[in-house]
Amino acid sequence: SEILTISNEGNVRYLVTENEQPLPEKTMTLEKPQVKKLTALIKETGFMQIPIDSIPADENVSEYVKFSLKVTLNGNTKQIQWSEGNATSTFIPPIITMVESELESVIKKFN
Repeated sequence: SEILTISNEGNVRYLVTENEQPLPEKTMTLEKPQVKKLTALIKETGFMQIPIDSIPADENVSEYVKFSLKVTLNGNTKQIQWSEGNATSTFIPPIITMVESELESVIKKFN
C-alpha cells in the first residue's frame, strides 16, 4: 500500500508498505505552482460535491489497483474510493482521474 499526505503548505509524506513491512518514510516539499494546481483541482472543479463515495471494481475482475482519497477543505471532508479505470464499467468522473494523475506525478518524484 502507498499513503501520500499533502499539507496546505505543500509538505508531503509518502509511506509505502511492501510485504506487510513499512519502508522508511519519504518527505519533500512541493513547489508553490504544484500546490496551487492541486488546490485548484479540489476547490474550483466541484470535487467536494461529487455525489459518489465509491466506485467498485466489476465482479469478474480479480486484480486491480484501488485508490482512496480523503480531502479536508474548510472543515468539510470528502472521501472517495475507486478502482482503476480498466477494472470497472462504472463511469469515473473526469475530475477524479485528473486528481489521480496529479497525485501520481507527485509520487513519481519520490522514485
